[in-house]
Amino acid sequence: MITLHSLGFPRIGKRRELKFAVEQYWRGDMPEEHLESIGRQLRREQWESQSELDMVTVGDFSFYDHVLDTSFLFGHYPELQSQQRLKGLEHYFALARGLDNENTGNQPITPLPMTKWFNTNYHYSVSTISEDTEFKLNAKSLLAQCEEAEMAGYRPKPTILGPLTYLWLCDASSDSLKLEALQKLVPKYSELLTAFSSNAIEWVQIEEPILTLDLPPEWKQAFQQTYSTIRAKSSPKLMLTTYFGDIGEHADWVLKLPVDGIHLDAKANESYLITISEQLEPHQVLSLGVVDGRNIWKTNYEQTLDTVTPLYKRLGERLWLAPSTSLLHLPVDLSLELHLPRQIKEWVCFAKQRIQELTDIKQLLQDDTPSTSKQLLLKTNKQAVESRSKSLLVHKPFVKVMMMNINENMYHRSDEFETRSKLQQQTLALPPLPTTTIGSFPQTNALRKLRQDFKEHRISHEYHQQAIQTTIEENIELQERIGLDVLVHGEPERSDMVEFFAEKLDGFATTEHAWVQSYGTRCVRPPILYGDTSRPSPMTVELATYAQSLSEKPVKGMLTGPVTMLTWSFVRDDQPRSVTCQQLALAIRDEVIDLESAGISVIQIDEPALKEGFPLKLAAQPNYIQWAIDNFKLATSGVKSTTQIHSHMCYSHFSELIPHLQKLDIDVLTIENARAGSRFLNEITESNYTKALGPGIFDIHTPTTPSEISISNNVKALLTSMPPTQIWVNPDCGLKTRTWQQTEESLKNMVNATQSVRNELETRKQGV
Repeated sequence: MITLHSLGFPRIGKRRELKFAVEQYWRGDMPEEHLESIGRQLRREQWESQSELDMVTVGDFSFYDHVLDTSFLFGHYPELQSQQRLKGLEHYFALARGLDNENTGNQPITPLPMTKWFNTNYHYSVSTISEDTEFKLNAKSLLAQCEEAEMAGYRPKPTILGPLTYLWLCDASSDSLKLEALQKLVPKYSELLTAFSSNAIEWVQIEEPILTLDLPPEWKQAFQQTYSTIRAKSSPKLMLTTYFGDIGEHADWVLKLPVDGIHLDAKANESYLITISEQLEPHQVLSLGVVDGRNIWKTNYEQTLDTVTPLYKRLGERLWLAPSTSLLHLPVDLSLELHLPRQIKEWVCFAKQRIQELTDIKQLLQDDTPSTSKQLLLKTNKQAVESRSKSLLVHKPFVKVMMMNINENMYHRSDEFETRSKLQQQTLALPPLPTTTIGSFPQTNALRKLRQDFKEHRISHEYHQQAIQTTIEENIELQERIGLDVLVHGEPERSDMVEFFAEKLDGFATTEHAWVQSYGTRCVRPPILYGDTSRPSPMTVELATYAQSLSEKPVKGMLTGPVTMLTWSFVRDDQPRSVTCQQLALAIRDEVIDLESAGISVIQIDEPALKEGFPLKLAAQPNYIQWAIDNFKLATSGVKSTTQIHSHMCYSHFSELIPHLQKLDIDVLTIENARAGSRFLNEITESNYTKALGPGIFDIHTPTTPSEISISNNVKALLTSMPPTQIWVNPDCGLKTRTWQQTEESLKNMVNATQSVRNELETRKQGV
């Protein structure tokens, strides 16, 4: 009998119930006990959605972030001052989000840094390893969740992040510090496994996704030592779990680790599967990720059977089936999408439907399934797969013609940066240390209701447009009053930086309830990029020109770049991603040129997902870097030298990007830096980056308001690394998640602090 399981399930709830409950708790409108109760209910619903599986995963639920949960599981987090006696979720959320002085009665609590979870749009909280790092097991909550599952009638399989992956994801001054900390951490894992045994847990999923990376020799050696130590006789069975790629060169030694099973992405490891199955010990299980945990296209059952049938014949009940990764990266339930076009709906699966696919594949493999049932399953699946491959919605000849007309000149600006920057300064006449924001302003409930009413045809286009224009007027007036140098219209018409454009481009479909967690309570609805992409008409020109008409100062045109449009969508898998990205670049290029023609002299094309798109294996990265840079340049190089091109990037480890930033040929790059310390600035300075740079001067992902003094100190710190002619002053990211009070106070402090530094620079200059 084949065992079915999952690596994890979306935790936000079908209608984002977790988001709304947590935010209510943050506002002080819900006691912790009530929030914990909602957590139990959501876990129960997760398990019910997976009731056809042979066991349910426990430990995949989180109130904010599963990596932060691991830090709390092993007592690894910054100590708070004695006066700040926070307990339970209050302590947990303080480290996740930060706390203002007024809430602590002491110094503000700085949130842990965030960065991307491998090459996904999920963000995790980064803990730090130092020489003094200690660990202390606190498994009470995880063990209680296992008991919850048992009481509800399910067979629990707890999941934990493996010790080597956890330490790899932490920050430290050197790898050696992380490996030294491993000696302290491993005994705590042994304690945890002993606790699982005492609670009659049969299987534990231990996740080591770094096995799909290029690992240094010392880390490979640490795996053998670590698993030999934690694999005590009394421990439960261990399912070593990998995802996001193939184990490739590591296969030989990974298969020798003392574990009871290994989970692999079937598609990524397809060429190794027969060999791996032959090398398994007689007691070991092979779990195959046969349905996609990161993308939504229906599984091709015939192709899957071709891969899996030989393995089933060899392994029998030692073959388990699962999604390739946790289903965290998928929306919860396709049945909620009542307005998704019927044909597109037939092509896709969300998390709940992936569970059904697993049961289908199990039936197709097993001999006791009636042949008529198998035939019906295969026929229905084949019809859906072929319908998509032949659809005129997907394949559009005129888009192919446009791509054939691309030439080399379209990838380059007409002048080098040094010439452009002088021309732009003559045109824009900006002061030293120009101030700006990244783009979005607070998204109020009134704005959300306005957009929803328009989408559902409860208000007219004229009423909606007038309300949006009124909001833009207020945004421009606020920025003029504060004294910003380059303004934005605030994006009141946009729900999301990708979804907004997807609604206006051919080849995309958008959804109503297909939410996916990005970080904490921040959820996004990735659009479905199902076919050849083009721009039927201008997307932002009307409101951009209206905003510019309200001010003598430059107002930025705001666009999302082709790589981010690609990466933050559920992308078609029937052609190379580079080709799809090129189609997007052409569409955005048209918009950039139209904005310039309409009198917009500063245009920002954001690429926060550029680093996220990096392949995990080093050998695959040069090809990606080349086409990603080329497509960004294709989108941005059609304008005159006097037009200033900005871009923004955020929440990634940028070290790998630094050698390539110069090649993007961006006039002004704004980047997340407030939680990153001086490391990025040191690295980019050493790289001799010559373009203008706006390292985020304050963190917008926390409710704390930066003081003038702290901002002034941050600007002065920048001046020790770069000349004032190279520096822009801006927040870390868009301000849509902040309140208006936080936004106005923060921007006032930023402008005042910048003016103070300008005055000091001028005084120093006159004194020379």
